[in-house]
Amino acid sequence: MFNIAEDICSMTEFKRRTSEILTRIRANGRAVVLTTNGKADVVVQDAASYQKLMDRLFAYENQARSEQPHISRTTGARA
Repeated sequence: MFNIAEDICSMTEFKRRTSEILTRIRANGRAVVLTTNGKADVVVQDAASYQKLMDRLFAYENQARSEQPHISRTTGARA
């Protein structure tokens, strides 16, 4: 779950506390939004959490494709 108090920081703060913030990211598995001039700019996430996110997205996309009716490329009719 996203925590505004902990999961958003400025790029300047990230540069100053990189090691500490990366340790926290690895420990809790949550991404951190880095801001530039007060606007979201970059998201930093540990590799394991990113892989889980991509695996979940791939599974959802495959499920959505399998639930769509098949449309013939030659006739345009649904199968």
